[in-house]
Amino acid sequence: MVGLIIGALMHHGFQGNLPYQLEKARATQTLLNRENARLTTHNATLEARLLLSHEELSQALTREKTLRAELHKASETVAFYKNVMAPEQVTDGFIIDGLQIIPAGQATDDGRRLFQADFVLLQQINRRAVIKGFLNMCVVGQSEGKAHSVCAGSPELLPDGPLKYRFKFFQAVSFEFVLPASFSPEYIDFVSDVYQYTTKRQDFFWQADWQSVLQTPDDVASEHADGH
Repeated sequence: MVGLIIGALMHHGFQGNLPYQLEKARATQTLLNRENARLTTHNATLEARLLLSHEELSQALTREKTLRAELHKASETVAFYKNVMAPEQVTDGFIIDGLQIIPAGQATDDGRRLFQADFVLLQQINRRAVIKGFLNMCVVGQSEGKAHSVCAGSPELLPDGPLKYRFKFFQAVSFEFVLPASFSPEYIDFVSDVYQYTTKRQDFFWQADWQSVLQTPDDVASEHADGH
């Protein structure tokens, strides 16, 4: 009887604590749900800010690249018109301006690579008169560890021979050429005897570094996007 009475009292006491324990558990659950919701919202805010920061950084970098390209183009334009319209402000002589070497498609079956050369011939002479001559061009580099050149008059470059020019102010030039698969170009040589009427005005020689004038696919895409 004593055991039954004690058991009954304990059971009554346990059941009496159940509502309190349940209410306490519910309160704890509510607090945890609120904290979880706060942390979830905070994380979402941080992720949104991080994504926005990445987008702003990407836009800033893109804008910087665009501005650099516009500045370079503007500088080239200023230099071009300065050479054409104000030759007294620059060095006297025959020059090649705006040289660009542009990859012009995929390699051929035998590995040869196609390129396009674009540039403008100018004369920086105070007293303007027609100048004329033949411009020889050689792409110089290495092939299988040995010095090698591809020159005007070869099947790969200007097969008809050096470029004939005749102009008073300027002459735009554009042509395609190919380079052998094993050839690694390093620089380009330009040579010409410049004549004014029948008088030789200049022994012209200019060398351009290949990498400095070679246009990358990004450069070409940027120029097309700008409408040039």
